[in-house]
Amino acid sequence: DYDCNYCGTKYAGGFPSLLSFGDFTYLLADCTGPYAGTYQRFYRHILFLNGIILMIDDLHAFEEGELSWLLHYKGEVENQGERYRIHQNDQTTALLYPLYPCAPKASIENGLLSEIKPVPEEDGILPPAHYLKLSSPTHKRRGKLIHAFVLPGNEDAVLEQKVDGAIIEITVRRGSYTEHILCNTRADGSVMHRNANYVYQNIASDAFLVYWREKALGTLTHVGMINGSMLTMNGKLFCSSLQKFDGIFSTEDRQFSANATASIRLHVGGAQKPIRLQNGGNQGSY
Repeated sequence: DYDCNYCGTKYAGGFPSLLSFGDFTYLLADCTGPYAGTYQRFYRHILFLNGIILMIDDLHAFEEGELSWLLHYKGEVENQGERYRIHQNDQTTALLYPLYPCAPKASIENGLLSEIKPVPEEDGILPPAHYLKLSSPTHKRRGKLIHAFVLPGNEDAVLEQKVDGAIIEITVRRGSYTEHILCNTRADGSVMHRNANYVYQNIASDAFLVYWREKALGTLTHVGMINGSMLTMNGKLFCSSLQKFDGIFSTEDRQFSANATASIRLHVGGAQKPIRLQNGGNQGSY
């Protein structure tokens, strides 16, 4: 039978949130509409971290099964243990790190070069191509998939992953600074708002993602969260609100950038007022 997955859908996807601050950019892609026949929740959180792209998929399927993450690439892919090297004409185009789940089932599958599948009577007119398939089972119909792409010029970055209960910590170590990303797997709509609160080491929050950057000597330079209403670190309250929002704060130049879907009352902690406060690129008042 003809595969109806290629017939399109009436339900559109979208980009509900964009937060850009220096060399940190966050983009939320709501992919639920185009995949409405398979998922009742499909959010792709993308962090652009100065030459490293971190993709976090938050999925809730209609039934238990196996989640398959597919990578279509030009050239060849080489398994290098904890990562994959994607190269074309012997030039590396990216390094792929499957960070979560640990050790997914991997295989190279056969497909078609074009993304558009021909109608049944025209099968065979498109040239074949390979793609990488990484598979893992769902848990209570849910799944979190985390992958990182390291672009050329950033190969010296060291990526680490740690799982502690419901928290997944991703660490990106560079020469002059280190970045940390926490993913709270309970903040995915499966529990009520307050029950998603957690304390991890010296951090307390209800956010789905928490981000912070520190220099080599441990000096904190940036701290932020995605889809949260409260964030404290080392006993200091950085921000709180009655509504969830996305925000990032620079401790060096006292600039705060936030993105919210409606008017909110937001508390930003600090000994001094921020020099600049913006919401979605618009100058804010305080």
